[in-house]
Amino acid sequence: MINLGTNDVAHIDKSSQLEPRSSVAKIDARLDKFAAEFPSTTCVVFVTLDSHNPGWHPAYVRQINKHIRSTFAHVADWDATLRPADFYLAGDPHPNETGRQVLLAVEDRAIASC
Repeated sequence: MINLGTNDVAHIDKSSQLEPRSSVAKIDARLDKFAAEFPSTTCVVFVTLDSHNPGWHPAYVRQINKHIRSTFAHVADWDATLRPADFYLAGDPHPNETGRQVLLAVEDRAIASC
């Protein structure tokens, strides 16, 4: 299971003081490298990122999610399932208990597709 977080995307923001700097292309290449580390008989599931919060760089997230959806065979599409008002506390990038259970179900379905 490969599940990036909003911190990975925060390194792209030009106004951020976070190091090392990154880019959508670098993140996509890192995801591709992760996939290449496993033989084709291994099932690797990639989890999409949350693009719903305007403070968490949704334009970059949508680009990364597009790469995930179009490149990898097994995807847990958290972003498509996500209902922020139900799954998060305000301002917290981590799912609440309801959100964790839904994320687990999304991941389980993706694993079952292997």
